[in-house]
Amino acid sequence: MLRLRLAVPLVAALFMSACTPCKDACRVEARQFEDCLGAWGMEWADVAAIDRVDYRITCVGDVDVWMDSLSAEARADERQTCQAFVDDLRGETDCDAAWEALVGYGAL
Repeated sequence: MLRLRLAVPLVAALFMSACTPCKDACRVEARQFEDCLGAWGMEWADVAAIDRVDYRITCVGDVDVWMDSLSAEARADERQTCQAFVDDLRGETDCDAAWEALVGYGAL
């Protein structure tokens, strides 16, 4: 139940945070949500999506808009931060660890 209450701020943070510009991060996030939503007591609607593909497509669209708004230097910084996130989350099989990575994404 606590995770469900945190889902809306998490999704908002993921879409609005400085780290969401990585298209690869969108793919990894979508896969992690698909693998763990049930364990977290959540559904796709809780992350404003119909399914994994819908989440990824929306995320990538947001990434395009976000990246276009950044300077070249800021884009480079974002790519590095997002790559670190992708490296941490890719292949994660523990849903609790994945949750912590998602919640902490960009929180520096």
